[in-house]
Amino acid sequence: MFERPGVLLVVACTLPLAGAAAASCESRPAGDVQLAVYSDVAEVAAGSTFHLAFEFTIEKHWHIYWLNAGDTGMPTEIEIKAPEGFSVGPVLFPGPRRLEDAGVMSFGYEGEATMIAEVKAPAALPPGSDWRFDVRADWLVCKQACLLGSAERSITLRTAAGEPTASPDSVRVAEARRRLPQPLKEFKIGRAAWTGTPAAARFEATVPGDFDLELFPLIVEGVESCPGLVEELPDGSRRLAWAFDVDVKRLGPAPPPTVGVLRVSRGDEQWWFDLVPEAGR
Repeated sequence: MFERPGVLLVVACTLPLAGAAAASCESRPAGDVQLAVYSDVAEVAAGSTFHLAFEFTIEKHWHIYWLNAGDTGMPTEIEIKAPEGFSVGPVLFPGPRRLEDAGVMSFGYEGEATMIAEVKAPAALPPGSDWRFDVRADWLVCKQACLLGSAERSITLRTAAGEPTASPDSVRVAEARRRLPQPLKEFKIGRAAWTGTPAAARFEATVPGDFDLELFPLIVEGVESCPGLVEELPDGSRRLAWAFDVDVKRLGPAPPPTVGVLRVSRGDEQWWFDLVPEAGR
């Protein structure tokens, strides 16, 4: 199914920092991360849109990494092979958390993380057919030492005789989708805006004082992130400012990319938002 071998093998090693010599490694059995794949539909109708979910269950005190692993680590990767005619969108990751150890800052997940991909079925599907989606995931899971892990899974969906029916996992998929970053236009907690120019974009968000703000930058070719601070304002509110230097010529006429995600939290509540520099500021 996939070209990369070694599905059942993980490697235990001490993760080197950037520029450090590679550490010695030894084989260890897998078991620190479990992967489950499921869908929000039990059957597929022609022309319909549905979702695949990729749920990682991570052993206590261990963590895997986000799209931007931070100062060290390796991004989690998910590859999907769909039947001919099916269109699979990008894999969407939930917002990460900061993981700090001995002054090294990483971005990732502990406990559980569920990624989502949207799938569009072709306009015509033969009745009575089965459609298999093959999935491969690769990750680095760490707790002082680190394990390189991978797994292959598959899910098969049948052509619906009429309207597609929801799967028993549809509620789980809906909950996982709610944990994904939302468009910035959904930001209602305070004020958020882009200023500056396309080449020198500045993002600012202001929230009431009982909310916290964090920004997690993505690694985007042609975009450099210039971290800012969260400051307390005289009226008691909090403001986060972050600058992005954009190589407009390098990016060309393509739509502005997502350059990071914003986390807004209060107690156990949290909200995530995608940051896409607004065109034509």
